[in-house]
Amino acid sequence: MIDIGQLRKEFQDERLLEKDLLDDPYDQFEIWFNDACKAQVPTPNAMALCTIDPEGMPRSRTVLLRKIERNGFTFFTRYDSKKALHIEKNPRVALHFHWKELNREVTISGILVKTSVGESRSFFSSCNRRLRLAARLPKYPSPVDYSEMEEKLESLDLQYDGTQIPMPEWWGGYRIQALRFEFWQGRSNYLHDRFKYCLCDSDGWKRQRMAP
Repeated sequence: MIDIGQLRKEFQDERLLEKDLLDDPYDQFEIWFNDACKAQVPTPNAMALCTIDPEGMPRSRTVLLRKIERNGFTFFTRYDSKKALHIEKNPRVALHFHWKELNREVTISGILVKTSVGESRSFFSSCNRRLRLAARLPKYPSPVDYSEMEEKLESLDLQYDGTQIPMPEWWGGYRIQALRFEFWQGRSNYLHDRFKYCLCDSDGWKRQRMAP
């Protein structure tokens, strides 16, 4: 058995100083996201979506960021999924990016709202055929009969052979209206650099250094 207690990564001694941070956290995120892309981080738009279920338990899963805009960060999913049920009950969520190749993490907290049908339909039409077919599968109860799902998928493939695949009504996007950002930069001395941006109603974004 591997000694888990001895598993650790030595950080490069890169600093994150307040004088180097931009006033707008969206601008700062865009710089870091572009850095992750340039560093060829695998799937830099992968993010953990953290929700609270109806029993009050936190849940986390990985989704893909699809749009970065001034009014929020957008991902797409099924509206009949468990995470969508959580969001319907409590739209306050957190997104977490971990770019280990750069020793960087970003956490974004805020409130999710649905995208318009038109925006969802536009993105759906740009997706590959496999995703669009899978999105049209009906919701299955658990435990699921996997062979039955495969048969249904094959049936849908034949049904829409050579024709446009329409977006199902249970599929669409969510956009997070950010209220807080945290930027974290790992350091070799473990005094990691961490800064928080909070949105104030009248004064815009306020920034402060946090403990490692």
